[in-house]
Amino acid sequence: MKYFKLPDLAEGLTDATVIEWFVKEGDEVLVDQLLLSVETAKAIVEIPSPYSGKILKIAAQNGETVFVGEPLIGFDLEDDDANTVVGNLSNIESEPTEDLTEKINVEASQQKGDRIQIGIMKLKQELGLSQENKPPITAAKKSTSAKLSGNLDNTRQLMAVNMAKSHTEVVPVTVFDEADITQWSKNTDITVALIQAICTGIKAVPIMNSHYDSNTQNLSQQTNVNMGIAVDSSHGLYVPVISNAETKNASELRDDLNELKSKVGSKTIQPSEMANANFTLSNFGMFAGQFATPIVIPPMVAILGLGKLSEKPAIINQAIQPRRVLPLSLTFDHRIITGGEATRFLAEIIKHLESLSP
Repeated sequence: MKYFKLPDLAEGLTDATVIEWFVKEGDEVLVDQLLLSVETAKAIVEIPSPYSGKILKIAAQNGETVFVGEPLIGFDLEDDDANTVVGNLSNIESEPTEDLTEKINVEASQQKGDRIQIGIMKLKQELGLSQENKPPITAAKKSTSAKLSGNLDNTRQLMAVNMAKSHTEVVPVTVFDEADITQWSKNTDITVALIQAICTGIKAVPIMNSHYDSNTQNLSQQTNVNMGIAVDSSHGLYVPVISNAETKNASELRDDLNELKSKVGSKTIQPSEMANANFTLSNFGMFAGQFATPIVIPPMVAILGLGKLSEKPAIINQAIQPRRVLPLSLTFDHRIITGGEATRFLAEIIKHLESLSP
C-alpha cells in the first residue's frame, strides 16, 4: 500500500482542514482525478490524485486538520515505486487492514501534537517568553490540539501568527493626514484612486515598496507594485494581491478587485493569489472610523489605511467652506523607513488625490 501524504500547498502553510472527499474507500481512481478539497489558512484547494489505483484507506475525515507530510489516503498500486509526493510508511505496510486505522490515527495524532507543541515553543522563544516549567509534549498534545482546532479556524490561526510576528519584529510609526477631495465626482472609485495614488507615491519614494528580512537584515526594493488589498469577510481577514498594479488602468484595477473579492466571498481564492504583496491598502472606513494604526506584516515595510470620508469646515480665501476629506493613516516600519521618506510618500499620495479631475 502507498500512502499519499498532504503535500506542501503553498509556502508557509503547515496544515489544512479536510472539507470534502470526492471519493470513497474501494473506488478506482485515475491520475489527476480530484480526491478531496481542503481548506488552508486562506483558501479552498482541490487536490488531485498523483496516479491511478484503488483506494484502500481514507486516513483523514471531514473536518479533520492534517499537517503537511501526514497521510491522507492509502492506494493499492501495481507499480509500488511510482511516487513523487507520496510517502511509503514501511513500518505499517504489511499490517492487517483492520489494524491500519488505529495505527495511522495514533501516528498522525502524535505527529500533530508534537508539531503544535514545537510551534508553540518556537513562538515563545520569538516572543522572549520563559520556557521554564513548560509541560512535556505528551501532556500538551490533547489540550493544545483541541484549543487550536476548536476555537480558531485556519484563517484566524494564520492571522494570530502574523500579528505576533509583526509585534515582535516591526517598529511601527503611524502618521495621519487628510486629502481634500471636494472636487471629486460622486461616482469616483475611491479604492482604485487610492491604488493609483500609492503607485504614484512609490514612484517618488521607491523604498516604500520593499521587503525586509529581519534575520539577514536584507532590504530588497521591489520593482513591481504588488498591491495587497485587505478584504473583510465572514471567514476572517484576507489580503489578496493585485500584481503589477502600476501597469493597470482604472478599469483593469476595478475588474481585479471585483474578481478577488468574489473569490474571497466564495472561498475559492488560491494561496498564490495572496502571495508576494509589497504594499497593503486597508479600506476600514467603509464601515467606520476615520483614523487607525494599521499593522505592517513582514516582510513588507508599510501599509496605508483609508478612513471614512467626511465633511469638515475649512478656511478657503478667508471664508469658511464645507470640504469633503479623505482620512489617511500610514504605518511604516521605522527600522527601515525614515520619517522624511514616509511623510514625502504620504504627501505624494495626497497631491495625486487632490489633483484628480471631477
